Amino acid sequence: VLTTVNSISVTKAVTNTSLDNDGTGGTNDDTVTVGEIVTYTLTVTMPEGLAPDFRIRDNLPIGMAYVPGSLSIDATGYVGSVSIPAVSPTSGVAFGNGQDIEFDFTSISTTDDNITTNNTFTITYQAVVLDVGDRSPDGEANDGLGTT
Repeated sequence: VLTTVNSISVTKAVTNTSLDNDGTGGTNDDTVTVGEIVTYTLTVTMPEGLAPDFRIRDNLPIGMAYVPGSLSIDATGYVGSVSIPAVSPTSGVAFGNGQDIEFDFTSISTTDDNITTNNTFTITYQAVVLDVGDRSPDGEANDGLGTT
């Protein structure tokens, strides 16, 4: 999935699963099992400058729930500043079945150096497979992203 808003690009990929269901080491599984952990990576490319109050909303597929505390940021090679965002469900107070996630950054700055290859960082988080609904980790029709 690729979402671009005002020169901001966010792509989402399943990068690992906790079980090897198809002999690929958990990196290519099309089907997941109840209780399995799926690792998602969002690759974010920012325009140069300041992005105050930046938010990313990520839609989790039905049958998946965000694992609190699993978020990490990799800003290796990113020239600017990005901090760990506040993570919350988009509605309600708890992460549950198919509950969308909002990553709320207070501010992101990207150095004005006219080099576009150093404007990207990644967000990695995990979701657990619940005993309900679709067991596809990419949730094809349900994994859209939004930015504000």
